[in-house]
Amino acid sequence: MGFDIRQVQTAVQGGPESDVPLICPTDPDELDAFLLAHPDKSFWCGELLGGCGGKLTTRRFRTRLRVCHFAHLPGQGELRPQCGRRDRGVSSADHLYVKAATLGWLRGQGHTPRYHFIDRDDVPIGSLVDVYLDDRKLRFHLSDQVPPDWDAPDAGEPILGPGVPVPADLLKQRRYVNRVKFATDGHRRILVLGTEVFGEGTEWDIALEDCEFTEDGRLRTPVVERIWNTESHSPGPVPAPAPLPQPTAPPGTGTHPAGGQIGGLAHNITAAVRRKDVPCVRKLCKEADQEMSRCEGPALDHLETAAENARLWLETQDHEHRVLFTRLEQAVTTGKEWSVRNLLDQAKKLATQVEPLADHDARTVAAAWKLLARPSVRPAPTPLVTPFTPQAVDSREQKQHRTRRLAHTKARSLIGRLRVKGLPAQERRELLAELTPVAEAAGDWLSTRDRRDVHNWLKQAEKQAPDPELHEARKPPSNAVASAAQAVRGALKKAAREQRTTTWKQLEQQLGSALPRMSIADRIHVLILVDKATPPDHALLSSLVVATDPQIREHYREIAAAQNLEAPENQDELRGVIDADVQQVFSTWSH
Repeated sequence: MGFDIRQVQTAVQGGPESDVPLICPTDPDELDAFLLAHPDKSFWCGELLGGCGGKLTTRRFRTRLRVCHFAHLPGQGELRPQCGRRDRGVSSADHLYVKAATLGWLRGQGHTPRYHFIDRDDVPIGSLVDVYLDDRKLRFHLSDQVPPDWDAPDAGEPILGPGVPVPADLLKQRRYVNRVKFATDGHRRILVLGTEVFGEGTEWDIALEDCEFTEDGRLRTPVVERIWNTESHSPGPVPAPAPLPQPTAPPGTGTHPAGGQIGGLAHNITAAVRRKDVPCVRKLCKEADQEMSRCEGPALDHLETAAENARLWLETQDHEHRVLFTRLEQAVTTGKEWSVRNLLDQAKKLATQVEPLADHDARTVAAAWKLLARPSVRPAPTPLVTPFTPQAVDSREQKQHRTRRLAHTKARSLIGRLRVKGLPAQERRELLAELTPVAEAAGDWLSTRDRRDVHNWLKQAEKQAPDPELHEARKPPSNAVASAAQAVRGALKKAAREQRTTTWKQLEQQLGSALPRMSIADRIHVLILVDKATPPDHALLSSLVVATDPQIREHYREIAAAQNLEAPENQDELRGVIDADVQQVFSTWSH
């Protein structure tokens, strides 16, 4: 019996009841990278896609007449029901991508969403998705085959697909309606949010991060906020949906009576992050640490998620702070007044968002002002022999200062990786072995929390292994990180053949679930692994990301050092090295 001729572009991962969608790449090279990222090849004709529940394989073609696609495995015809999927295009999984796109956003706002993919005789699968958030609800209308019931008491806040009509008189009464559509990028479907305003049309490309689900059950986009502010300063005359029935907690469950206060704390943390109020975020995270031992259940989940997201954001802010002052110190040392002036303006803006500057940063700022205050003079010719002056001592101190700063940056990167939940024990031991010397070198430049965590981790490691070999050579990384590195390497090889650079965000869009969301420390770890197989006389493939991704470029020295390569301290020289590496990669892979 041959392969089933039914061809589909969408599937689910993990089993027939899964809600994790996948799109089969149509390009054979992209399919190769896709399969490397999914070595278990657990592709299914998912029940939530309206499929038969059978296992799928992939078909690979290099001809323009046929594209790569999923196909049912041979010999399953007698073991499974007849497949009833009629819509086999990429849009057939859009209702599952609703969850994939909104889950992290809603959790970041302190919610624990529950998703219901409605499947009734009068509602084809994929037409409606209900998202429950406590006593409120979002309803996604993705198909014009099921018109919205505007008068239903439990309809929730509607978000309409691009083809779902709204009567003109109703839109005039409501003033706006939020809409959603999906765009294909590689083998991913990207959620695109918009707001249609009466008499103005639809404004698309609204970022979810700029939106908020309000306490009265409304999705507030920047366009909606503008309408509220300019017309009535309120959500308008549309009545709020009726509260959804909530199950009564059985006696003795131990639910903390301050659950509302805990929810408010989680909301305040998220709001402070949105305002970029660094001192307030730090203060609220400390309060969250104290409250976590006094709550449980959904309230604890809300608080943990909000606090963890806030700490990751703080780590990013701390990293940007250190990078900025490192560059400022280098500009002062080399006397580049234009760079000093530009960086000093950035430092002043940063100083309004954080606590008082540390002593070493304050000295750097003072030296910058002193440099700018001196009269401009033509530099004297450099003597053939430079006599010894007290500046040589300052140079040594600056070198020690820079060494300590680099140790601090490296330690912060490793600490961020060690805080990832579910880290394998072997990888934790390896990271601790790498962290110990740089944490000692960084000393009190690390925060109190960082030093406490390092102390606790090392103490715990000693208890678990009386004679641990914390300084042994690094062993192969976890399978998950290795799989991500393999997928990224495949994508970078493809980019090199196409003579183009890329960014980490573009890699995430291209590789989909093969490259999950990662902290900056984990991204650097993956890029280090990408070039483990690069020959010593070849340029690094990771340079294709470093060249165009500023956040990654700040860590290029760490990536190069892992491959036993040196990188110049001067920023202009470093940029020249990276550009040369890119051209060498293009030349190597052009054939």
